[in-house]
Amino acid sequence: MSSPREIEGMNEKVYKSIKMSYEFLQSNEAKSLLLLCSLHGEDDDIKVEDLLRYGVGWGLFDNVDTIEGARCRVHSLVERLKDSSLLLDGDDNGTVKMHDVIRDVVINIASEEKHMFTIRTAIELQNLSKREDAVAISLPYINDNSELPNQFEYSKLELLLLFDQKIDFSIPDSFFEELKDLKVLKLSESWSEVLPSSLSSLENLQTLCLDGYVVQNAIIIGELKNLKALSLSLSDIKRLPKEIGQLTHLQLLDLRKCSELKFIPPNVLSNLKMSEELYLPDYVEWEVEAQSTESINAMVSELDGLAELTKLHICIENAKILQDTKFFERLKSYRIAIGSAWDLNETWETSRILKLKISFQSDCL
Repeated sequence: MSSPREIEGMNEKVYKSIKMSYEFLQSNEAKSLLLLCSLHGEDDDIKVEDLLRYGVGWGLFDNVDTIEGARCRVHSLVERLKDSSLLLDGDDNGTVKMHDVIRDVVINIASEEKHMFTIRTAIELQNLSKREDAVAISLPYINDNSELPNQFEYSKLELLLLFDQKIDFSIPDSFFEELKDLKVLKLSESWSEVLPSSLSSLENLQTLCLDGYVVQNAIIIGELKNLKALSLSLSDIKRLPKEIGQLTHLQLLDLRKCSELKFIPPNVLSNLKMSEELYLPDYVEWEVEAQSTESINAMVSELDGLAELTKLHICIENAKILQDTKFFERLKSYRIAIGSAWDLNETWETSRILKLKISFQSDCL
């Protein structure tokens, strides 16, 4: 809750030197990425992949058309920020973090110059309601008895990050109605199992990252027609809504943390023609061959029609279903397990992994 200029030992020279380091970056992309990092909680390990997805949705990167191109840009910017001592390596691979003092200064810069706000108390949330110019808001963690207003009336808001909140934290049904310009939305686990119906009004949303358990009305997501990046971490969901197939602008779909997901309806994946990166869970029961009656599950061969697909994470138990597939030749990066699932302890950091557990007497060879 400290004000950067009033921290003990934080004299004006220290504040000015940190701000000078920020200004010396020169690159607007590097500055924006640093401001984005400041929206995370104190001492948080910030996933670089999350920064990528937020940045893609927010339009942070100039002259970049692909997800992989944006990823290269993010990693370059992160290295520049670490070289400037504005970011540190995180505790886990693929993460960064901010020193507390630097974070406090950057939070101050973000609010004063860019109208980006990190909310830490209910009082701050109430006071912010008077700021119609807010373009980004983060609630890292509010553990008092505060509740969200029925509507978030910020007509210029483009990015909203709702991280883990107190138990029984809920989002009012009409909460998103006025957020017509929202481009990036992060919802963490503490929200209820029912998505607000007003979510469907976010017609300009580009990135949605949704954590939780099971969602009773996940079909709403299919109405977000302009989504480019969708990350679902729903631990108890067993069937992917067929409405996801309506997201024809989707470039990245990440379902890896949907650990109970077994059923993907036919023609959902094949409709995602713009998909560049697919991250699929381990236990999907892929259809072995086309049935004369309506199939219950998707076939792996649906991926053949995704001409833009270059990165794939997939687990296929039955190797026979791969006999006529053609998508492998287009992949530049992959993590593919055939015949078995991935072990939890397998954490190889490489862009191309093929794990085989099949019989050499198999008819598929």
